[in-house]
Amino acid sequence: MGCRVVPRVVDDDVGVINSTEFRTLPIGLVSFISVPEATGAPQFQLLMAAATFSMIPTLIVFLIAQRHFIKGIAITGLKG
Repeated sequence: MGCRVVPRVVDDDVGVINSTEFRTLPIGLVSFISVPEATGAPQFQLLMAAATFSMIPTLIVFLIAQRHFIKGIAITGLKG
């Protein structure tokens, strides 16, 4: 008896999307857990590395547009 790591919703999506080129990022990250290497153990170090690399584009966009985000937040608090 083991612990089920993959959530049911993501597990269903993996069955629906047949082509690997159309899979979304969360489903791709789950593949690091649900399809273990020949050792039979999930490769959590690869999962964490892939999750870190997947955050990089979002972080770059935020850092570039941070000035506009902060200005928008500040303007919404002003009246009149």
